[in-house]
Amino acid sequence: MQDDRRDTGRACEDVCGDARAVRPEPVRTGGRGRDGGRHGAGGARGVARRPAARGRGGAAATEGVRDDARLAPPEGVVLRRRRVRALRARRPLRAPDRAADLTFLPMRECHGPCETAPVPGHVIAMGGFALPLVERMLELTGKPRPLLLYVPTAMGDTHARIAEFYEWSRALGAERDHLRLFGIPDDPLGRVAAADAILASGGNTANMLAVWRVHGVDRALRDAWEAGTVIGGHSAGANCWFEACVTDSFGPELQPLPDGLGLLTGSFCPHYDGEPRRRPAFTALVREGVLPPGLACDDGAAAWFDGTAFRGVLAGTPGAGAYRVTAAGEERLDVLPGV
Repeated sequence: MQDDRRDTGRACEDVCGDARAVRPEPVRTGGRGRDGGRHGAGGARGVARRPAARGRGGAAATEGVRDDARLAPPEGVVLRRRRVRALRARRPLRAPDRAADLTFLPMRECHGPCETAPVPGHVIAMGGFALPLVERMLELTGKPRPLLLYVPTAMGDTHARIAEFYEWSRALGAERDHLRLFGIPDDPLGRVAAADAILASGGNTANMLAVWRVHGVDRALRDAWEAGTVIGGHSAGANCWFEACVTDSFGPELQPLPDGLGLLTGSFCPHYDGEPRRRPAFTALVREGVLPPGLACDDGAAAWFDGTAFRGVLAGTPGAGAYRVTAAGEERLDVLPGV
């Protein structure tokens, strides 16, 4: 079963045998669930269609993409990827701090000469896709024309979804690239290292994590983040950054998955307002100690981290919010002004 059926269609359904996740007992809450959002990147509400623009490599991005040749990056992107990869290979990385709990921490300040060691980048963990939240990711890079890498592993790297990404992202003012691991991968680690911002799609969380680990992409993503790259995603693409989550990766019944990348401590639940089973399942799992305390985001809301410091909640759609969930219950968090 997919985590992203509503907005991404059918995706890869087989759980990779190399996954480290252990299938736990299901939480019987009734109904069917999804980790992928009600409105995926290709079908987000409020995203206006724009005139066709030239895609990567000079080709127009359409849904008729048939092969990777039409989506090949331009020479400038290839050279830039190699250069950044070489530079980052020589830079010492600092392991991320483990936050004691999910509390608001002050913004980093620079007193005197700024440190030269890389610091972890921002994380935008969305409950469901919202284009303004992707725009915020690009703003956080501080680059006039950042390179945005789309990672649709959770959806099985389907051509249609990749084409949709180039369609809805053409007006973002960013260079764009995508990562494919199904079929014959083309320098996946180099693509990750070259990106200024990395957006993971919704889909099947367990499958995505398994495939990333087989190809070493999990380590590459951590290295990129520790070097300052902005990372994020919606649904499965948000679950992955935490230690644990609630998912329907194994079937229609929501189950705990304590096998995330662990860049951020605690657990995560997407679609808190969009699917009736999410709230009772997540709160029960946290209350019973099956999942650690964590955050839950509505569709269109995101948890914003600066490194491992929780900065607050962003709303990409009106009324969207987020909650801190502990064994004692849930607490609605204030939404930061603007996006």
